[in-house]
Amino acid sequence: MKLFFVVCVAFLVVGLGVTCLARVGDLGPADGRRAVAGGRDSFSIPVWRAGDPDIRGRMLADLARNHRFVGLSRDSTVALLGPSEWYVVQDGDPCYRVELRGRAYDLQLPVKYWEPGAPVHSMRLVAR
Repeated sequence: MKLFFVVCVAFLVVGLGVTCLARVGDLGPADGRRAVAGGRDSFSIPVWRAGDPDIRGRMLADLARNHRFVGLSRDSTVALLGPSEWYVVQDGDPCYRVELRGRAYDLQLPVKYWEPGAPVHSMRLVAR
């Protein structure tokens, strides 16, 4: 019984460690895993702005690793990634279409409008 308990705790610790390692930049663990599995192309501003969702998906992990968005102003985010194709909430939260392994997602960057400079508060993938 004691050995069973030790084995269970070991699996839990390893499982949590793997989940934490999957976090990529400001993406959560599940979205980080999706981004890493989607490709390993280097992020390029002009290529991202060209708007091909499949190519964006292949660059997403590199983008998230090398650019932090949480705390960055909405204007700075748009200056880097280009104009948003559409907005999550009216004309405010930038959103970009990406495709990962044949599945369509919206990369959402919600903004805290009640704070000065309207900073981004998260980075998430939402299935379309």
